[in-house]
Amino acid sequence: MGYHYTLSITGFEADDNEACLAEIKATVPEIGDEMRIGNGSIYFEPEEPCGKWRSAEDIAIPIIRQHIKPGTSCRIDWQGEDGEMGGDLIGRNQNFGIIYKPLAVTEHGTIPLHEAVTMLAQCPDDPPETGSEQSL
Repeated sequence: MGYHYTLSITGFEADDNEACLAEIKATVPEIGDEMRIGNGSIYFEPEEPCGKWRSAEDIAIPIIRQHIKPGTSCRIDWQGEDGEMGGDLIGRNQNFGIIYKPLAVTEHGTIPLHEAVTMLAQCPDDPPETGSEQSL
């Protein structure tokens, strides 16, 4: 059983779409087999919203970085089963990492997920009595 996570790759245009896609398919088929060429761009269109792509995009990034048309970009976003999120913004011969801080929604707004985990770990099994409740 592998680690599943969602992966999103925005469409991008390469100097030679066919050559770029062929290289991705040969190097990282688990991603390349889910890519198509349409309207002059390469698109990632997986049949399933999640897959066993763990770190496969790291292999595809240098290929995209080498072939992407100058002045354009491609964004890769991923989210793991554990809620961890990350990504990359790719341009010709360079890329930037994208760091996400997962948030939890509370009645008072959003807080970092690790704080919510800590709060839940400190909660007793039963909610405290508010004073309006009477013990029998």
